[in-house]
Parts: sequence; C-alpha cells; structure tokens
Amino acid sequence: MRVPRGTFNFCKIAIFTSLVWVIIDIVVLYHFTGCTDESCLHKELPKREILQHDLHGAPKLSRGVVLEDGVHKQVAGDGQDEGQHPDDQNVMKAEIEHENRLAADDKLHHGALHVVEDISNSVKKDEGESRKHLATIIGEMEIPPMTPVGFVPQPGDGGIPVKFDEDEKVRDKETFSVNYFSMIASDKMSLHRRLPDYRIDSCRSRAYPRDLPDTSVIIIFHNEHNSTLLRTVHSVIDRTPKKLLREIILVDDYSDKPHLKEPLDAYVAKLEVSVRVLHLPDRTGLIRARLAGADVAKGGVLLFLDSHCECTRGWLEPLLAEIHKNKSTAVVPIIDAINDETLTYGFNGEYYQMGGFNWNLEFNWYTVPKRIQDMTGGDWSIPAPTPTMAGGLFAISREYFEEIGRYDHEMDIWGAENIEISFRIWQCGGRILSVPCSHVGHIFRRNSPYKWPKREKIGRNVVGFNTRRVVEVWMDEYREFYYFANPSARKNFYGDITERQELRQRLQCKSFRWYLENVWPESSMYAPVHFLGEIRNVGTGNCLDTMGHKVGLEVRAMSCHGSGGNQVWAFSKKNEIRNDDKCLDVSKMEGPAITYGCHGLGGHQLWQYDLTNKFLLHQVTNQCVGCDPNDVTKLKLAPCDGSNLQQWEMTNAGALDGLVNH
Repeated sequence: MRVPRGTFNFCKIAIFTSLVWVIIDIVVLYHFTGCTDESCLHKELPKREILQHDLHGAPKLSRGVVLEDGVHKQVAGDGQDEGQHPDDQNVMKAEIEHENRLAADDKLHHGALHVVEDISNSVKKDEGESRKHLATIIGEMEIPPMTPVGFVPQPGDGGIPVKFDEDEKVRDKETFSVNYFSMIASDKMSLHRRLPDYRIDSCRSRAYPRDLPDTSVIIIFHNEHNSTLLRTVHSVIDRTPKKLLREIILVDDYSDKPHLKEPLDAYVAKLEVSVRVLHLPDRTGLIRARLAGADVAKGGVLLFLDSHCECTRGWLEPLLAEIHKNKSTAVVPIIDAINDETLTYGFNGEYYQMGGFNWNLEFNWYTVPKRIQDMTGGDWSIPAPTPTMAGGLFAISREYFEEIGRYDHEMDIWGAENIEISFRIWQCGGRILSVPCSHVGHIFRRNSPYKWPKREKIGRNVVGFNTRRVVEVWMDEYREFYYFANPSARKNFYGDITERQELRQRLQCKSFRWYLENVWPESSMYAPVHFLGEIRNVGTGNCLDTMGHKVGLEVRAMSCHGSGGNQVWAFSKKNEIRNDDKCLDVSKMEGPAITYGCHGLGGHQLWQYDLTNKFLLHQVTNQCVGCDPNDVTKLKLAPCDGSNLQQWEMTNAGALDGLVNH
C-alpha cells in the first residue's frame, strides 16, 4: 500500500522536531551539570569543579588552589595537584562551603524576616527595559552552585532597584525618615543579595599570600534596621573565606529597639562563624564604640564597617595583602554608593578613590592627580596612596592600631576622627592606601536619623570640639590658615591635649608642612597664593560671597561679615580666585561669574589684578568684574571703565605670610 505524500512529510517533520528537542535537552543537562564544552562528553566532571559566571556572564570553572613558593596561585581544576600542601585541602573545602552558602535556603537563615517574592511581581508589565536589564545583569551575578532549574532572582538581585507596588510606596513614604533609607526595599530583598563580581580582570587574576592575617570585623550600630544590619553581616560571611574571618563583633551603641536585643543575640548565635554582640550600657558615639570593639577583638587585623554595607566578591584579600606587606599600612576599599531609596547598588568604577579635606577640615572626594595615576603605570588594580580616609570603612593591623595611639578617646561621639587618624598615620611613618580590587557598598543617607542625648550634657559643639583637637595637635603653623578660614572656631573648647601631644613627640612624627609637601601637594591649603582674605568692593563695601553654593551657581557681593567661610578667597599664583577648591569662573562674555571646580588649566578661571587701579580683569573676555548698578549684590562683567563699582581691595592676612608665600 502506498503511503500518502502528506503523511510522509508529516512523519519527517515529527522526527525532525523530536531530534531538536533531544538536542535542547542535552544542552540543558550540560549547562546545569557544569558541562559546557566538548570535554564533558569524554571525561567525568571533577568533583570540586563548580559552575560559576564571570563578569561577562560566560561560564567558567572555579579555581583550585595550589601552593607555589608560599603563594596561593589560581589554577583551573580541583586543586588535587601532586605535591599539594595538606592544608590546601582544608582551604578548598572551606572555599566550597563558602560558595555553597550562597545556595542556602533563605527561609532557613532568616525565617519570616525575608519575603520570598518572584521578581516579576515587583516589575510592572510596561517596564520592558527593566526586564531586559534584569536579564542581562543576572548573567553577570553570583549564581550559587547546583542552582535549581526554577531559580528566580529576588528583588534587588544583581544590584538593580527594588520596585514597589502602590501600597508599598505609601508605607515607604511613611517610614523613610525612621532610618533615612527605605526599610521597605530592605525587607523585600534577600539577606544574601546576589551581586555582580565588580572586580576587573587584573584584580581577579591576582595571587595573594597563603598566610594572610585573620580579621576581626567590627560593626557599630545604633537602632539600625534589622534586615539592613543582618544583610551587612551575611555579606561579610558569604564573601569571606573562613580562614580569614576570625570573628564579627557587633557593637550596640545603646539601641532601644527590641529587635536589637535578645532576638539579635539569639540569631547570631546560630551563625556558622563567631559573631558576638557587645551591648554598651550607655550611648557613647562611634569613636568610643569602635574602641570598645577593638578592646575585645582577637584578629590580627581590625576591619571597621558601618552597619548598612554590602561586601562584594573578593573584597577582603586585597586589603589584607597590603597590611601583610607592610604592617604600618591602613587600607580602604572602593566605596560604592547604595541608593537610599531603591537600594540600587551603584558601582563607582574600576578606579581607586582619593580622599582629602577642605578648608573646614571636612572630608571630600577629589580627582586623582596625574602624579598618582602615573605611579600605577596604567594598572588600575594597583593600590594607591590617599591623603585621608572617609573613616566608615577601613582596615588596620591590630598591633599597629595600638602602636600609633588608637583613636583619640577624648573625642566625642562622631566627627573629624577620620581626619585625625589620617594625619597621624601619615605624619608618624605609616601610609593609607586605596585598594581598587576591593569593593564595598554603603548606603549614603541625606540626613542622620540619630539623636544625641549627650550633646545637652556636653554643652558644646561636638564636631567643633573634635576638629579643634586635630588642629591644635597636628597642624602646626597651618592652624592659623584654618582659623583664618573659620574665625569662629577659635571659640570652640577642645579639652586637654597633653596626652596626644606627648604621643606625637614619642612617635617622632613629621610636620604638617611635610604632610602637605609629600602626601597631598595638590591641597588647596598648600596652593601658593598672592593673598588670602576678603575681596571687598570699593563702591559698595560688599564682599565677594559664594552664597554657600558648591559649584555652578552665581557668586554675589554681600555685606561683609568677617566670619570667613563663604567670603574667604585666595588669589593663587596661578592667577585663580579660589574659595577652597572652588574657583571664580566665567564662560560667557556677559557672565555670570560662578564657582566651578578648580582645574588648574587657566582658561575661564584666569584673572589679573591691577594693583594700581584695583581692577579684577577676566583675561579670556578682557573685561572687568564689578557690581551691577541696578542691583549691587549682583556681579556684572563689562569693559573696564574706572568706576568704583569695578574696584576691589585685597588685603593679605599678615599672620599667614609664611604660609601663603611658601
């Protein structure tokens, strides 16, 4: 009997379709068993090879560790090479356990605290781009070994924003000011949020000594939100090799929230590493709370973290390696910003960060100067010096911390302690390095939620008290520069500094001028200037004033108040008119005159002062700056006409002659 042609074609299609599905099944099986190349067809998969994903989403095998000349080398395979040190088997076991932590069931770890939620419920149907971004980022993030086929990313995974439904938006608005970050977003996320591996290739291929010191991680908190604090703890545990983590010490600075008492103690007691909670009997503030944690720490390195952080993959080893090389080194990671509203993890880039300070001794981030860029030879995995640290996140040898005098224990609560320890480390023979291979996320808040009941008892400006202690002990003749820029600071009480002065003498520390010359010659405090003081208009008697603006807004001429700050200007020997690290800038013929970040390239920031006629001439536009006759508080650029509205007086501060004319 003849088979109809249509039936025959149908059979061919059916057979072909079946073959396609068989091939798809094989590919899927290979993917979820770690077989992603031809070699898997011919040999058994080594037991210790774990399928992971690199930064670009490409599958790769985890790397075993073999001892070579006393250094751990990263090599493909299961680590069972001939001649492997017996301890390395334990290292490998710890590393596998470290990876498996990421796969642990969240419910077993934190029960009702975690809301298991399909990401699709928090991403609206009309947000196609968000879905596309999510699909891309999942290919880059940490995927635990033996991930089930039904794995669903959870809110915030991959560092993406947490989405809210309408009810959650209302609750978030109502509760935001409790911590000044979104508690709703934090509670929606897993305590084990999965993030991409932010390290560049040269960081991931770096080898580290096998005898790195162990670490005590000290986390200070006061009324911290529960899931945020626990996520900080778990990020340390999940991404730190066990052999390097001696303990985690949580210092409770007299919290009054019930969840931070017995429930927290019970929770951390069940964790697989040593975690203890030290409850302080009184509100002491960050400085003394950190000292309390250091008093009980046992690790070779003290690593201080804030209580709203997330450590990323490979964060600790690069920090410890620099301390291992030189005990007199304090190290800081690259601090990535976690958005306070959506908890988006904002990767700050591959490069290191440089911290400095302004004329008020307030910490700021600054552009990395070319001389430091040249030190790395273009290799952005090499740590580089930073003049100061932000203070919230840093590591230091416990022995060295004691040798250089710990923190100034007479400082109150919080403020300027990071500047003080930075000056002390550099001036007393140590160094501070920014380590680009280490990334730690930190929630930066726009406001502080904390109350300081001791302020009323202290009866003084706490930050002013702390800052003046720094100035009097460490800044030598440059204290006059600080006081000229901040005249009211002279009134701040600063207590007895005898002990700290004796410490400086005992450690044979260098001068502050040495610090500026050798550590941060780019500092606006060290810039050679013709004069430093007020710039007063002859016609109106008003003074140039930044109006408190940071950058980009108009400078005006306001009543002179004699209090420094907004009305202190330096006329630099580069012919800049600068207020700290902001310069008077004009980019259009008609103005306006604004403040803009000093770039040292002249151009729109280039001025000339005529001592005879008292004109302030903008060299690019060849016009004089003066007060507008229609509104004498506004500045106006116009052809020089000799009027007193275009005349300015600059009077140098005599006490600063030795500083401004160096």
